[in-house]
Amino acid sequence: MGKLIHKEVESSYNNIKPRAFFTYCRHLAESHGIDIYDWVSDFRTWGNPDTHCDDEWNNEDGTKEICRTLPYNWQFYRSDSYNFIMEFEFYTETKGTGYMYIAEWEPISSEEIRKLKASM
Repeated sequence: MGKLIHKEVESSYNNIKPRAFFTYCRHLAESHGIDIYDWVSDFRTWGNPDTHCDDEWNNEDGTKEICRTLPYNWQFYRSDSYNFIMEFEFYTETKGTGYMYIAEWEPISSEEIRKLKASM
């Protein structure tokens, strides 16, 4: 099984305030057909999650999952369908560096990969 990425966006930004970074990420994701609100409900929640998790586990079907919702450091990952990372590190009281990566994909069989390659 391979992976067919349907949507993907990655960016980093330095010397920025967290709210400006969140807004930048939202617009960038939208330009790639991704709704950031599917992943994080709003800016306040990203900086101060209602619930916290920081876990990794393997499922019986062989997939791996990660759930991390720490202040300004979120990741949701499932090895066969998505990866969402949005993190921010402060280097002054108000500014820092942000990184965002979002990929949404679906499993693809070896036969489908061969067909895709043949059509290129």
